[in-house]
Amino acid sequence: MTRYVRHAKKAHRDANHPHLVEVLNALGFLVWDMADVGEGFPDLLVARRGVLSLVEVKNPERYWKTQDRKTHEKQAAFADLAKRLGGVTVYIVETLDDVTAFSGKVP
Repeated sequence: MTRYVRHAKKAHRDANHPHLVEVLNALGFLVWDMADVGEGFPDLLVARRGVLSLVEVKNPERYWKTQDRKTHEKQAAFADLAKRLGGVTVYIVETLDDVTAFSGKVP
């Protein structure tokens, strides 16, 4: 069964989102902004050298009400499902150092 996601409204983007996208581009990644997809889907789909990765952008200065401040419930559920069923890791980046570390993990 195919599940379709409805786009009810434009998603919130963290303040560091545009800067981190620029850095990813500078590091040779092609970046698709997926923040409006919703339903826990990560903010970015990125590609470099034939490898696709999912990236969730978080603002380190924003307070999260969940116990794990890095993810919301739907985001955590999506990341868990992607890992269990697809073997796909959702990378979380907050800072330039995080983006640099992520860049070193993918070809």
